[in-house]
Amino acid sequence: MDSFFIYRLPGESSFHGGAGTPRNGIHPGFVLSSFYNDEAALLTIEAEKDFSISDLTLFQDILNYDESFSEELFQRALYPLPESSISKEQHLKNVADIIKALGNGEKAICCAPICGDDTLNLTQSFLNLAESFPTAFVFCFYSPQSGIWIGASPELLMKKNEKQLCTIALAGTRPAGTAEDWDEKNIEEQKLVTDYIASVLDAYSLTFHFDSPPITKNAGSIEHLCTSFYIDSPKNFDKIWFSRFLSDFSPTPALCGMPKNKAYNLIKRTEIFSRGYYGGFIGPYNSDDDFSFFVLLRGLRVERKRWCFYAGGGITKSSDPQMEWDETRRKASSILDKISYKE
Repeated sequence: MDSFFIYRLPGESSFHGGAGTPRNGIHPGFVLSSFYNDEAALLTIEAEKDFSISDLTLFQDILNYDESFSEELFQRALYPLPESSISKEQHLKNVADIIKALGNGEKAICCAPICGDDTLNLTQSFLNLAESFPTAFVFCFYSPQSGIWIGASPELLMKKNEKQLCTIALAGTRPAGTAEDWDEKNIEEQKLVTDYIASVLDAYSLTFHFDSPPITKNAGSIEHLCTSFYIDSPKNFDKIWFSRFLSDFSPTPALCGMPKNKAYNLIKRTEIFSRGYYGGFIGPYNSDDDFSFFVLLRGLRVERKRWCFYAGGGITKSSDPQMEWDETRRKASSILDKISYKE
């Protein structure tokens, strides 16, 4: 076994999985791409098969990774695991520094890694996430380049079937079931993401329409503002065009910010750890007319006796550092409360 993947699409009950050797580029199978858009990190695990929940036991030998995975396997990963959680004081400083660097109408995401020293029960954790987040993309995968990741992403990057592409602008965060109207900061943050996506689609001369106004989308114990885009497929759609489009589209403003280059450079300068595949995208690619890619967020990167959860928040000129810290805690607890550990 070189690499494996297991996933459950939003709204579905069946799981999909496979194992095999990863190959560079986008091919039929399960695709992985990092936050940094490195060519060496764009991979496809090509083997795939369908299996039912009762057949998850077929993968338990793989998921008992504390026994079947050696330390050397994790040392081959392209990006290092953060050594420790970021302190509250450091995160507040990072947020304050980013606020000072931003202009009006600009945004950057500040990430707070949360690390632990435990051995996860991946099988039970995957089942917990699948049950708790029926509308999320629930995933667990391993490759030598990425390491092990597990999580439940609420954010679609891009999907296609037949003649139409679909994406979403997801931003803004608050506790689920909040009765009040969305506050100005979250509305502004989500509008920035919506406007950016529209500008990228315009730059590629793509015809689209989108939902207006945005709806509230539940993600377990928290909720977000969401706008769905429906895009006519371009006549020149092929892998070369698609790869170029994805490099402009990902990382999204919800995980990087805008203007994209300024936000990206702010992140690289502020964060002293590697995001790796956090903020990149993952998902099944069956053909040019049938794929579903999701942003890798609400996920943990896992080693034998270590793990790291990446919690980020969108920073604008109107952000409050303490509130941004509180948001990372809410996002983390929404997933970490569903994770099981081995005795």
